Amino acid sequence: KMNQFGAKAGALVGRSRVDADGDGLLSEDERELSRAETARKYFADARYDRFLSERTSLYALAGAFVDRFAGYDLRSHEQLGVSYAFIDAEDTKLLGELGIDIAQENYVDGVDPDYRDIVAARAMVGFHHAFNESVAFDDTLELFENLLDPEDLRLLNSASLSAKLTDKFSLKLSHKLTFD
Repeated sequence: KMNQFGAKAGALVGRSRVDADGDGLLSEDERELSRAETARKYFADARYDRFLSERTSLYALAGAFVDRFAGYDLRSHEQLGVSYAFIDAEDTKLLGELGIDIAQENYVDGVDPDYRDIVAARAMVGFHHAFNESVAFDDTLELFENLLDPEDLRLLNSASLSAKLTDKFSLKLSHKLTFD
């Protein structure tokens, strides 16, 4: 119970019809064109926690993603930090983390420079509350401050409300904000 390992991976691939003239509307001619690729992102993270107590752990994380539409050929990163559970009840959890994130960013052709190292301080607050067996709310807020360039700030927020409708089906409403 003193060691925990977790991993996540995913993909986002999308095709759609493109507003070629940029007027905000799809004309009949644009509707007749074939669909174009408009999203392609692959990501994976692995994390290890070594618990010092029931509420405190040290963690190490490694991950990477590819997202050419966001300008990344490859972005890999490593994190080290400490995690503390301020509230660890059965239905409510409040977690805080402080750490350091070291990233290697390889950009797509046409971006100058084409590579950048980033060393950032990381702060995270995570909240989970189960209203009952079927309905829960989750929110995570992460802040990354580049230690080499303090004007470079990243903010990530994801919130969701989920409702279990049956043992095999649930409904989830979520919001994600990414500011770089």
